[in-house]
Amino acid sequence: MEKKSSLMVVQSNSITQAVYKMTVMEKRLFGLALTKIPFDEEMDHKTPIMVTASEYKDIFNKNQTGKYGGIYENLRKAADGLYRKEVRVELGNGNYEKTRLIMKAIYMESEANITFFFAPDVISHVNQLKGKFTKYYLDEVAELSSIHAHRIYEMLIQWRGKKIQPGEIRTVYTTLPKLKKLLGVEGSYSSWSKFKEKVLNIAERQINESTDIFFSYKISKKGRSFFHLEFMWQVKDKELDTQEVSDALSEFKNYTYSEETRDLPLLS
Repeated sequence: MEKKSSLMVVQSNSITQAVYKMTVMEKRLFGLALTKIPFDEEMDHKTPIMVTASEYKDIFNKNQTGKYGGIYENLRKAADGLYRKEVRVELGNGNYEKTRLIMKAIYMESEANITFFFAPDVISHVNQLKGKFTKYYLDEVAELSSIHAHRIYEMLIQWRGKKIQPGEIRTVYTTLPKLKKLLGVEGSYSSWSKFKEKVLNIAERQINESTDIFFSYKISKKGRSFFHLEFMWQVKDKELDTQEVSDALSEFKNYTYSEETRDLPLLS
């Protein structure tokens, strides 16, 4: 169960909870770039962050054979997307700020690498963080093919620092409108059944199969409409074998939680 890579993604909870839309490859590329940022050393908008096609392949395309040409071309497209991307950071009381992620990108096709320079306003969210940050090993999300699964995983993992032990079940809560806004799908999935099928059920399956946590959810109504969401999650025990993990997942899914177990907001 234990992952092999030591590549750690670290970002502020403000970025974890920011409103933005990315493709899976853009999110993977962004995550890989974050692992290159020195956690304790100061950086600025002139600090180069290089990502290579070889590194990307080793984490996300391990079974692909041949040269890196196809991977580099996909990285180039993802880098183009990140260069145009903006994130919206909520400040509370309806206030927010918008910022670009990437200020500059240098494409080296002959060497199959791309060098990023982060926008100044983003650097404070990814460098020398003193508190309220999200961190996880990049390998944990390497097999997530759903961007929504990736985002939901981050939202849950931001609370890992709350002294949560393996096997301990915790719950966090939010509302359906807030979650759809954060995932960038406010105008999509007008029916609850479609959102459940295309977003939450896929995220639940992929997170449970591929990451270091178990995850489940329940929905309750406000009036006639589905509104309140409760997410239940548990850190997996790394010492368990495959059958024991399967048994633990079954036990986890049979767990019944109540108002007394609800303890943390998914979004601050």
